[in-house]
Formats: sequence, structure tokens, C-alpha cells
Amino acid sequence: MALRIELKPNERIIIGKVALTNGPTRTTFVVDGRAPILRCKDVITPEQADTVCKKLYLVIERVYLEELTFEEAAPAFQALAAEIVGAAPSTKRFLEAITERFVTQNLYGALKICRKLIAWESSIIAHAQAA
Repeated sequence: MALRIELKPNERIIIGKVALTNGPTRTTFVVDGRAPILRCKDVITPEQADTVCKKLYLVIERVYLEELTFEEAAPAFQALAAEIVGAAPSTKRFLEAITERFVTQNLYGALKICRKLIAWESSIIAHAQAA
């Protein structure tokens, strides 16, 4: 099944190990085959991983982009997940869903839920700072 992707002007996307930058106009193209695909707006760099949830996202991202194997990433994933639930039990529902997708190698699905977890983490931090 082909994936249709529409890029905004100057938007970047990663396909496999290649980063593509769109030109000055909107572009649509179709990707046939299987390759990890992430819009650059969804990429977290090691420098941006400044919270534990972002570090978890980075671990999943690196497996998705084939920079780490599942076996190499599993211990870090488990340690970060345990740290997150220990610090904020309200995150358990997110982590159960993320873990389910991670172990079944539905990494893009895990990343999508992890983005929601990062938003939840931001709201917890903002609430704590306001108190």
C-alpha cells in the first residue's frame, strides 16, 4: 500500500536514513514500499530531550529510524517507563499503550502516543510550577 505525503513549502521529512527538504511550493508525492518516515517537526534530537518523556520518545524514535535495534533499546525503554510511572502515576495509561505498541514493533503508533505523553508531561510541569 502506497503512502501519500503532502509537504508544505520548505518542510523537511526523513525517509529511512535520508532527509528531504521541499522547495518553495506545496508538493505531494507517493512512497511505495516500507521505510521509516518522520516529518522533521516530529523528530526530537538528543539536545531537545530535556525531560524523561522526551528521552523515552528519543529511544523509540531511534529504533523507528533504525539507529538502534529493539534489543539495544529495550533496557533504556523499560528504565525510562518505570521512572515516568514512578514519578507520575497518572501517566500509566499512556505508558501501557506505548509499551504495547513498542513490544509489538508498532513504533510509529508508539511515537504518536508518546507525543501525547509529552503534552501531558508539559501540563503536569506547568501545573507544578504554578503551584
